Amino acid sequence: MIMVRVRKPKWRTTFLCIVGAVVFWMLNALNKVYTTNISCPVVFVMDESKVSFSKVPPSVMHLEVSGRGWSLLKYLLHLNVQSVELPVTQISKRGRIESETLRLVFDASLKDLKVRRVLIDEAIHLHIPSQK
Repeated sequence: MIMVRVRKPKWRTTFLCIVGAVVFWMLNALNKVYTTNISCPVVFVMDESKVSFSKVPPSVMHLEVSGRGWSLLKYLLHLNVQSVELPVTQISKRGRIESETLRLVFDASLKDLKVRRVLIDEAIHLHIPSQK
């Protein structure tokens, strides 16, 4: 009588191969450059006796940024994300803060990301009382 040996499926080996493939795929994907939208907390720094806002200023601004997957993942998961300080007196022009000026400030503050544009509907208007 001949005994036939039946092989059991090797689930552990198959599972390990799938996990390894997913890890290598993820490492490869996170090294590429992507463009996406993120939310960034902001703090307006100003002397309230000299300048005020026409409307309530936003506490979060939405940005279109590009960067490596690792940097974007950090911002999307809100890991160690600091508020960006916006010095009102330095960035305002003729009583308003425009999106291009904000883009330059954000681009300097977010070192690992390239800010493509600030997603605001209109410029932020300021009220500067006249001095007598």
